[in-house]
Amino acid sequence: MADDIAALALGPPKKKGGKRNSTAANAVMQKRLMEIGHWCSRNLLSISIAKTVWMVIYFSKLSEEESAEAAELSLSLHGKPLAEAPSAKYIGLLYTKFDTTRYRHHMTKLAGSLRGHSNTLINVQGQHGALSPRDSRDFYVEQARSLVLFSAPITFAADGKMLESAEHDYMRAILRLGAASSVEAMYLELDLQPITSVRWGLAIQFFYYASSAEAPTLVRAALRDNMSLESKANAMLPSWFAHLVGVAAVCGIEIARWLPENGIERKDLPSPAETKGIVRRWQRGALEAKMSKARAFFLRPILSPKIRDYLQILSFEERFHFTRMRMGFTYLQIELGRWQTVKPSSKERTCRMCPLSITEDVPHVLGGCGNEKLHKLRMEFMAQLLSLPKAEFYAAFADWSSPVLWWLLLNETEPQVLRCVAKYGKTALSLVYTYPLTL
Repeated sequence: MADDIAALALGPPKKKGGKRNSTAANAVMQKRLMEIGHWCSRNLLSISIAKTVWMVIYFSKLSEEESAEAAELSLSLHGKPLAEAPSAKYIGLLYTKFDTTRYRHHMTKLAGSLRGHSNTLINVQGQHGALSPRDSRDFYVEQARSLVLFSAPITFAADGKMLESAEHDYMRAILRLGAASSVEAMYLELDLQPITSVRWGLAIQFFYYASSAEAPTLVRAALRDNMSLESKANAMLPSWFAHLVGVAAVCGIEIARWLPENGIERKDLPSPAETKGIVRRWQRGALEAKMSKARAFFLRPILSPKIRDYLQILSFEERFHFTRMRMGFTYLQIELGRWQTVKPSSKERTCRMCPLSITEDVPHVLGGCGNEKLHKLRMEFMAQLLSLPKAEFYAAFADWSSPVLWWLLLNETEPQVLRCVAKYGKTALSLVYTYPLTL
């Protein structure tokens, strides 16, 4: 049985640089259908006439003369007329009569599907945290996102922004963040690859398929042709080949070395696992580079990049302020200053609660602010923390406003320590919000 087969006929131009002749294309297609029909009969294959449709794709709107010409087009197979379809879906992509709108229709449909799946998962998660963000993220990757990526070529066109927007809203919902939260930080926290960069993964798969192919194959010939065309264009426009070149560059491989006829030995290439690791670290670095150093600081993992443990360990309420502290969404002066039209320097974003003229950020507020109420809360927190596992390790820190100390605490994996830090952060930040802003 064969499935998902399509035939394409392109009509010749009516005049040089002009529109193409749909009547000529119709004749070419009818001839091909007769050949296909004869071949199927000889090989004892039957074609479902009811499931076979045809359509003409135009690249601009039709004049009255062209519309009348299009109305007379028809195709048949085995003497039976085939139905004309106003739109058709082929390998996930929705084709419409006018080609200029097909991606918009397709992306709108996919974005709606993604939002539908996302909303279902958010409802399951519920207001009481029935599903942890970690589980919700895993369900999302396996169910919603996999369906979208399977049925769509991920493009860099404006229409692809609808998919990005749906994904961003979903991430904000499960992390309980507002619209001003950093998109890059959410991807880092959930260990997700941005939806529009999925071509990197596809390029990696093709990279190993192509590099393992024998030298004389058409695969290598196609790659050489593409490289030649890209070079002549003098620009790497968004395409699968541009991503293939990007993967090779990130991996430190000269793509020209495995494009010649003789090829290279497999031992000269990194393993698939090594390549994925290299690209993954590169992608994480690219996301961090788009954020300020202050925002990216707490998101740098201690070990390999992965979804954070606290998203599974902490309860629904405990996560709220803990997530905000990690992702730079605490409404402290250091972050609020970035939202000003005229951005004050970090030294000017001073603490609203004490006279020390020190930048109001997480390490200062939780570890060094001179406010009497905060100092009392800090002493209670320190006493509790030093009674928990790893007490000796944290007791060695002389400066409790050290960013390194809070980086360790906000990347902790010990459940008791996590809950202690989350409870203190929630209480301390709630107190800060009662004081007026100074910016």
